[in-house]
Amino acid sequence: MEKIKFLKKTYNIIDRNSGAECVFFKVSNTEGIKIYYHEERAINARKRQIKAYKYKIGPKVLSIVHPIKFNDMIKYGYKTQVAKVVTDDGFEYTPMGKKLVKKVKKIFGRKHYIPGETVRVHNTGYIRNRPVIIDFGGCSFE
Repeated sequence: MEKIKFLKKTYNIIDRNSGAECVFFKVSNTEGIKIYYHEERAINARKRQIKAYKYKIGPKVLSIVHPIKFNDMIKYGYKTQVAKVVTDDGFEYTPMGKKLVKKVKKIFGRKHYIPGETVRVHNTGYIRNRPVIIDFGGCSFE
């Protein structure tokens, strides 16, 4: 089984997903580690995720941003609560998806919300039947 070391603890990787700027490692049923190639990207994504969690539209952040050696390179990541990923195309057009879009626009502002990116399949999920955003990278918000 593949492993990852984070903050002096070694975790078994249960599952892995990657996007344009982040790799996500599920390390338990409730926790995962998000890894970014650049420290500033990780810090900004973490800040957005903390804000989303405060308004109940994002998973809880469980650590600070910390350097991680991954594939013989230094990356930057943080620990996060796991959500069940939405895999249905067109989620943003469902009643629940539309409600999440409204909340995102209100909380982050229209200029930071990118239609078709911030709230869409694979960038959203559920925590206890509550829809949440799970992609806080610059491609979805900048």
